[in-house]
Amino acid sequence: MNSSFSSAIAWIVVPLDIGVDSGPFLFNSWRIYLALCTAPSLSSAVLFGFMPESPKFLLKVGTVCKNHVDFLGLLETLQTPKTS
Repeated sequence: MNSSFSSAIAWIVVPLDIGVDSGPFLFNSWRIYLALCTAPSLSSAVLFGFMPESPKFLLKVGTVCKNHVDFLGLLETLQTPKTS
């Protein structure tokens, strides 16, 4: 998370006199701020498990399909410098 964005959230959330009482534990404003800053990292960690593997990794492991080979060929032609 960008440090300026994190600072802006802290500036808004921490001074507030808010809290959620759950019996013996009180979620103060700084704990709510901490949860807000942690949410993007946790959601990214969970979503990375559902992302497909990259074509480069599949070539390295040896499990590729025609689409991956075609895609890597396209990337190679785009990355190869053209000589005049």
